[in-house]
Amino acid sequence: MHKYFSQQLLLMMLFISVVGCQKANKQTNEIEQFRQFCLQNKDYLNNNPNYIIEQCRERMSDANDSIAYYNYLTLISKMYIYKGMADSAMFPASEVLVFCTNYDNQDSESLKDLYADIYNIVGGIYARTSQFDASIDNFKKAYNYCSNNNVHHKRNVAINIADLYSFNGQFDETSQWYYKALSQCDSLSLPESDRFPIYYGLGRVYMQLRNYNLCDYYFDLAFQYYDEMVPFERFIYLNNRGNAYFFREDYEKALEYFRSALAQTHTTPDLQYENNLCKINLGEVFLRLNQPDSAKIYLNECYDYFVAMDQSSALYYMNSLLAELALLNNNNLLANSYLQKQIDMGYIDPEMLALRYQSLQNYYSNIGDYKRAYQYQSRKNELNDSIRNERIKLSASESALRYERDSTLVQHRLLIQAKENEVMSLRMNIYMWVFICIVIVLISFIGYILWKRKMQIREIKNKNIIVSLRMENIRNRVSPHFVFNVLNQEIVHQSATDRQDLIGLVKLLRRNLELASQLAIPLEEELDFVQTYVSLERRRLNECFSFEVSIEKGIDISKIMIPAMVIQIPVENAIKHALAQKEDGRLKISIVRKENGVMICIEDNGGGFKVGSVASGTGTGLKVIRQTIGILNKYNKQPIEFTIKDSESEDGKKGCEVVIEVPYSYNYKL
Repeated sequence: MHKYFSQQLLLMMLFISVVGCQKANKQTNEIEQFRQFCLQNKDYLNNNPNYIIEQCRERMSDANDSIAYYNYLTLISKMYIYKGMADSAMFPASEVLVFCTNYDNQDSESLKDLYADIYNIVGGIYARTSQFDASIDNFKKAYNYCSNNNVHHKRNVAINIADLYSFNGQFDETSQWYYKALSQCDSLSLPESDRFPIYYGLGRVYMQLRNYNLCDYYFDLAFQYYDEMVPFERFIYLNNRGNAYFFREDYEKALEYFRSALAQTHTTPDLQYENNLCKINLGEVFLRLNQPDSAKIYLNECYDYFVAMDQSSALYYMNSLLAELALLNNNNLLANSYLQKQIDMGYIDPEMLALRYQSLQNYYSNIGDYKRAYQYQSRKNELNDSIRNERIKLSASESALRYERDSTLVQHRLLIQAKENEVMSLRMNIYMWVFICIVIVLISFIGYILWKRKMQIREIKNKNIIVSLRMENIRNRVSPHFVFNVLNQEIVHQSATDRQDLIGLVKLLRRNLELASQLAIPLEEELDFVQTYVSLERRRLNECFSFEVSIEKGIDISKIMIPAMVIQIPVENAIKHALAQKEDGRLKISIVRKENGVMICIEDNGGGFKVGSVASGTGTGLKVIRQTIGILNKYNKQPIEFTIKDSESEDGKKGCEVVIEVPYSYNYKL
């Protein structure tokens, strides 16, 4: 299939493709809304241009920001190109160009993006009308206005330029711009799925250079993303793949791809240009397969379409094909009419000209004018030699360009590798410091655990010491001296009938041993023990000694738990060190309610708290009480309060007061 139409077909596809939404100006809400509109309607951009045009017109009526207004107008122009209405697309495009030229802030990023988009649109319009120099000029302006942040747009414009150079047979320029498009992809490491238009563009270049190995290589790369292509992209791929087999004279395979391409145009009503272009291709294939009837059907179906479009290139090519068809049917007069039609094209593709020379040669052979037939044969051979030579030169130029690009790419990759090595080294340093920090944290954590364990062991030892002291204190509470004094007194005073004191002593000793194994006991048992102790001590105290226990009404002393010996020890200290030699000694135990517990108050009139005495807290008994309460308080939110202070009785005599406040909910479990 002739290269002109395969190139033009891809060119048309790229012109109508969405080259990316405008780079949003973050400070302008309406520009941002336009960008969001493009993203949200991406599918409609490709499949329903009428809907997009309608939506754009609605938003233009509400757009206050001028840049946003002309962005919508640019999108309308783009949709007209998609619909194949180049004339309709030119009017809004001209309005946008006038606005851009007169805009005050020429350095605005949003204006530059608008410039890039509209020049790309205008380039597409000129390409549709075969004004290729103007088209390339506008595409290059669009490329220069594209910001580096909008790589997709820049890539697509580079592809458009490459297609135009391919159309003019300048394959060295074609390859250069395709490789520029690839560089745009490489610069941001874009995925392979963003590159398939470049791949089938390069496939077409190598098809023209008759390098079918590279041709198939790039077409195969593009085919991997066939499912991601929109309908016209699929058509371009199928049509150009068919051309590749046509040039190899594998007409059956080419026919298979062209039929698939034609079927693809039926999925989208707006692909009318592509539909008729495919029919030209099918007509030529059937000519080569010597099936003139099928060729005639397809060529006649599309001829009027290109006449209406005044598409000179297509008509020039079709006239040559129709002349060949007439010659196959031995209709020399009709063939001559097609060959004599003069179409002002300016530049004529060499292969199109070679086809025309072939048709003229066949015509003059049919009418017996062999001299002129030979002349056209010679022209065709010279042209073919020129094409081959030019192809060799272009192939060498393209190879040199590819080598240069590959060398640049290698350097780029080496630079990337060096940067990756630096990053890796930095990461290794980070990992090392993270590892060191983790080790330090682990060591600190292990040290903390060991320290905590050590403190727990120390606490256990302290508890054992406290228990030992407590047991020793309890054992020593009823000392041998005390026992002997009581026994001596009992011996002196005991009668045969009165043995109650001896019984009380036995009770005291037995209870003392029982308390040695208990951390907490009911208040009732503690008071009973204290009363027994005081009753045994009475004989060595003055007759005026008074002992009183006062319990507030309603307090159930059988259910209130207190630390063992917490009352007995202060009572014993008071009797031993304050009341033993006092004539009118008085000892009182009061138990009253508090807000969340009970308060036990032990009062005497023995002269007050004496610093340095046992009562000051240096004795074994008080040490046991304080340390036991201190340990128990660690396991309770509400602590036991234990205080010793001076007091003064109603008659003005100084005494000592021990106060113990015990909460109801106190827990004695360690």
